[in-house]
Amino acid sequence: MAPNTSLPPNKHVWGAPCAINSYTLEFQHTPDSLTLNGSLKNLQLESSLDLLKLLAHLAKVFYSDKQKSTARPSPPLAKVQISIKPRRDLKIDMKLEHFNFFICSDLEECLMLRLDSVSAIVDKSSSFTMEAFKFLKVKKIQKAIDCVTYSELPDSWIDVGKLVATHSSVTKIVNIEVNSKCSASWDTTSHMTIFHHVKKLTEFGSKIKEMLPKKTKPETLPSPSSDPSLIAETLIELSARNVQLFYSVSFKMRNSICIKSLRVETKAGSLKVTVPELCFGFEGHDLFNVKSVCMEKLIDDPQLLEERSNSKHLTAPSNKAWGLTIGSLEVDFPYQFDFAANHSAIINIVKWLKMLHFKKKQGEEPLYADFVLRVKSVIMRIHDDPFEVKMGDFFELMKDEYLESARRLDVLGSKVAELRQNHGELLSSNKISELYTSLAKKNVDIYLKRSQKLYATTPMRVALMTLTLDDLEVIILADPSMNGRKNIIDIMKEIDHSSVPPPDDMHFTTLWCRVVRGNVQHLDISLRDFPLRVMELTDWMWWGRLLGAEQAGALRGKIIVNKSHITL
Repeated sequence: MAPNTSLPPNKHVWGAPCAINSYTLEFQHTPDSLTLNGSLKNLQLESSLDLLKLLAHLAKVFYSDKQKSTARPSPPLAKVQISIKPRRDLKIDMKLEHFNFFICSDLEECLMLRLDSVSAIVDKSSSFTMEAFKFLKVKKIQKAIDCVTYSELPDSWIDVGKLVATHSSVTKIVNIEVNSKCSASWDTTSHMTIFHHVKKLTEFGSKIKEMLPKKTKPETLPSPSSDPSLIAETLIELSARNVQLFYSVSFKMRNSICIKSLRVETKAGSLKVTVPELCFGFEGHDLFNVKSVCMEKLIDDPQLLEERSNSKHLTAPSNKAWGLTIGSLEVDFPYQFDFAANHSAIINIVKWLKMLHFKKKQGEEPLYADFVLRVKSVIMRIHDDPFEVKMGDFFELMKDEYLESARRLDVLGSKVAELRQNHGELLSSNKISELYTSLAKKNVDIYLKRSQKLYATTPMRVALMTLTLDDLEVIILADPSMNGRKNIIDIMKEIDHSSVPPPDDMHFTTLWCRVVRGNVQHLDISLRDFPLRVMELTDWMWWGRLLGAEQAGALRGKIIVNKSHITL
């Protein structure tokens, strides 16, 4: 790990597992305190297949020799009396600058983690600061790569400008703040690149785990730092601003999730997430705009306990639950936007991720949590053709301008008749003709100015159909009696006893059953320029059991791809 003078500190040579440009370490101790100050600059680490093979071989040799030495009888241990000294005050101040970590495998692409600065202070009030973090992929084209700064790197998968974490042992509060840029980008190619590298690391970890001797866990006294009560009493707060997530579901479809501010609080098993404003974008269109979002874990919620006790289909008195509260939800579907194709692509991506990462469930499926959804206001608009909307608006403008020009013509005619009575033959016909010609030009100018200012004060009406919901509440309850294939099939036969039941050998990709209750204070559907409502409901309620099932596709309709033969 000695510094290499032949290369500048901002160069990394492929195959070098560790390189350090400079480091300092100061150590001070007294009978009552212990102080450690240190700094490290230009640290470069690399994980490669050759390094993993070497570490695995060393671990194998080490543990084989250790097993031979443990096979010999060891002399009895002497009893030693240990005196516990009072705890010293520990103070640590460490700083790391220009850190680069590379993860390499048999692919040409490597994973790179870049940090411009990291500092940690451990005291009664500890703090951790991370500045300029990027996680991206690079290619091994040359023998060395330039370790440039955060601002000089290209677009990355994960980009965090600054993160500050503080902890106070007095107030028992952990505060994490991300007030600068925080963005992430995802696509299937990047996902498979990361998956391949992580798979190689997990295979190495499995080999090392197999070499470790199996030991029974000795009985130890709990330390104050590992006391579960202290961890439960600690309040963890996370706040972030300008959070952006971009994900591609196909080569042409790129979606986004934008969060202006985010706050997460957790303590003693509780969890609460608050988002003042949230926007879901699809292919450059802001389709879903959500405001005043609050999601929290419900513990012994009285309304849910009452719902479960009043339902005849539920057997368990309680269940874990989540609640989602939304102040307002606005949904806008642009003209000729194919949202169904984008949604289908998202569903396919989710199914692909499940096939890639989740193993086939063995035994009984776990019981899912209850869910409560409350929305104060919902507005969904389906947009019309902008050209037809403008045609209709200009037609209305022309009708109004025609009536206005006729009124001006009548006013001019009455003034001309009044002038003829007062002046008689002195008013020539040429003068009268000029007045009417001037009025015609004035009508054209007024129409042009009104058409140019048509949407200056009032925006164009784009909604062809508008759906409005007020005070929506949906409660979804799960129960062991409705969990598992056998129970759900029995409920399916009970609900639809007239249809042919599914055979025993039928496989399902989706199979679930829930007790659902919901109510809406007001619902109406209206069309533009149509005086009557298409539908209007007040105090609408529904309840019952909701069952969903999707049959697995036939073998001839499936395309099976071996993951080990995928070339990235």
